[in-house]
Amino acid sequence: MDFAACIEPLISPLAPFAGDPLEYDYVRWCQSEHDDVSRDSNTAPGPWDRSVLNPKNRVEYYGGLFQSALGRDQKCPRKPWRMDGCSALGRRFLVTPLYMESERPVKMIDVIIPCQSAQDPSIRRQLRSSDAVTATGNGALRRLGISQYVVAAVESWSLRLPYFDQIYRDISFGSSMIMETMPHNPRNAKFRFHSSLGFEDCLVASSELQDMWQLEAGAWPPLTLSIGALHLVSQLSETVVVVELPKSSGLVGRFVFKTNTRAMHRLYHELKVLLTLDPHPMILGKPRAIITTDPNAESPAGGAKVLGFIMDLVQGPTLRDALTMYQDIPLGLQLKWSVQLISALQHIMASPLQFHSDLKPDNILIDESNDERNLVLIDMEQAGNWDSFCAPEILYASRMRRLTSHELVPQEKQAAYRQLLGAIFPLPQSLPRRYLNPRHGYYLEWTSLPPNLQESAMVFAVGKLLWCIFERHSYSDQSRAELGGGSVPIESLPPQSNLEGLRELIRNCTQGSPGPETERVRITWRGSKVSAAVRDDAGAWTEVSSPRDIMLASRRFWDGQLVAMENYVMAKARWLRGSHNDDDIRLLGFASRPSLSQVLGCLENCLSKI
Repeated sequence: MDFAACIEPLISPLAPFAGDPLEYDYVRWCQSEHDDVSRDSNTAPGPWDRSVLNPKNRVEYYGGLFQSALGRDQKCPRKPWRMDGCSALGRRFLVTPLYMESERPVKMIDVIIPCQSAQDPSIRRQLRSSDAVTATGNGALRRLGISQYVVAAVESWSLRLPYFDQIYRDISFGSSMIMETMPHNPRNAKFRFHSSLGFEDCLVASSELQDMWQLEAGAWPPLTLSIGALHLVSQLSETVVVVELPKSSGLVGRFVFKTNTRAMHRLYHELKVLLTLDPHPMILGKPRAIITTDPNAESPAGGAKVLGFIMDLVQGPTLRDALTMYQDIPLGLQLKWSVQLISALQHIMASPLQFHSDLKPDNILIDESNDERNLVLIDMEQAGNWDSFCAPEILYASRMRRLTSHELVPQEKQAAYRQLLGAIFPLPQSLPRRYLNPRHGYYLEWTSLPPNLQESAMVFAVGKLLWCIFERHSYSDQSRAELGGGSVPIESLPPQSNLEGLRELIRNCTQGSPGPETERVRITWRGSKVSAAVRDDAGAWTEVSSPRDIMLASRRFWDGQLVAMENYVMAKARWLRGSHNDDDIRLLGFASRPSLSQVLGCLENCLSKI
């Protein structure tokens, strides 16, 4: 079954509360298509009105012909754009206007397209629009039909709309281009600009931040630039772009601009962390400059507001990409990376930062500026991680907190979850949108833990990273699914490495992961496809084929996950009261994990044997 953003509640912890799958139009359509295919293979082909052979169902200039079709007339002007990224379950695309070469502004303007369920079925199938959900790497993303369609549609609109360039330059930072229609010919797609209303209310002036933080002399970066001074090179993600700075800045070359249009309070927290954290060779350095709004144009009241900051650009891939790209990763290099990771985390733990909550292959860079290929840890927002890399004490509390206020969850169930969760940490009334200078950030599931349990939760993620490094997997199976926005269970990883001590180390680090013997239903993502399998009492797995049955299997799966969540939170409450038993200790896991020092000792022992 092809994924669509609208069915996310059906394959997440909300599934038990999301109602009958057939109440969702998209599931009904998929079920109807499945039923058509499942009929006797000797019957006549499907209806002509659905066939891609029918000219009305063909996407015009499909595939690589989009751009050549737009430019086949030599007299026709071109405004080429480039696809740089995708998020939001395959609905949000990052595109760069290549034709604005001399003054390409950094606007963080994305393109929002209709949900896959709202797209004409023939368009959805031909463009494979669901594939954008899990596409990794710009090369793979740009080859997708849906990406080429979006680029062609935006290019055509930018040619048709009078004064497009001026509107694009003048519209507020973080706005969107909304694609309202998706016709078979991308040149006929209708768009509108959507300004980021309310965004400026979340911004804080640099003077106010400095007053809040009371930094040591010289800690604030000496250089402040207006956003208009930056020249966009490429967009790495919805929060990170590569830019060039004006010559007058004295900074030559390319740098990273970090912002967060959807959570500026987290960005400000990260900025404070980076400015106060002592340097470490395996942690990305301090910001080089502060980037603000134009005080004369966007924020006249209170002066220029901080939009983000400039960091050095590390020349090298993420650990995720390196594990795939490098043909040979010697055992010594794997162990060196692992030791460097522990060293960086020990430095963080001994600092006011205390913990890193987002340890995953995407947040580790490999510095290729020299032959050492050292590891560099990034992303100090202290925000969320992939579910599969979260320790159970973090994951289950996060899930339950989400369920305490979601509209799909009945009020009485919300109240029950609030009571359970209140036994392990105090619940806030709401999280503010505007930055209020919390000491350790906004991730309550982490900030409510004492330092020793924060260390244990980091060790859990370290175990997952060690598995990726030594097994040379960019992801675990579950974290690959999470790239598409899917919510997944805690995962038990079977270490295969024969190096003495490593397999046991990984198992010890990931105490609290359920064993595979507890699985009764398995939900799997393969590219854009969501599938399910169920296990009988004899242990045999049977694939579920129909879309409705896949969604029902997902509900059954998440029923079990929510029971596990409730049992875990109740065991944690007993542990906090001192009334726990041995079964609780085994279930909780965190008390049985090694410390970072013990992990380091094991790794150094392995390193001494090669």
